[in-house]
Amino acid sequence: YSVSYSRSGGAVSLLSEDAGERVKGRPDFMDAGYIYDLKVSVHATRPESLAYLAHRDGWMHQGAHNRRVAELLGMGLLGVRLIVVAPTAPHYPFCVEVKENALDLMALENAATLKSLGECRRASSWPAAPDEWTRLDAPIFTESDVSALDGAEEVTNA
Repeated sequence: YSVSYSRSGGAVSLLSEDAGERVKGRPDFMDAGYIYDLKVSVHATRPESLAYLAHRDGWMHQGAHNRRVAELLGMGLLGVRLIVVAPTAPHYPFCVEVKENALDLMALENAATLKSLGECRRASSWPAAPDEWTRLDAPIFTESDVSALDGAEEVTNA
């Protein structure tokens, strides 16, 4: 299993195995002591709600997961820092460090989820999984000013 870094963008890929399952972590950046994850959220200007949102939206679980994969690769027990940036100008950043006891709790929840995932995979049974995919359109408000897209480059999945 491996650790790979992209020199151009600082992207990190961590690949390992945990509880018999292949796992991958994709933090935005790492240094010797911390894993960093960049998030864009309208709540960057309201730090009082960030703890709740970081848990509700899975950012804490993701940080604990990335920390676990790094640990499996022998990188030690790293801290997790979130850099939350407002999506609109002036793009204020809000920097938070997830406390170690919160990461430990999220890691326990992640371990239970990984165990369930393995049980489902081995049994080829996925309770509550739909038989077909739900198709989503972009929300109507995203189509309100199509003229702003004039001259934009079209992206296709080849």
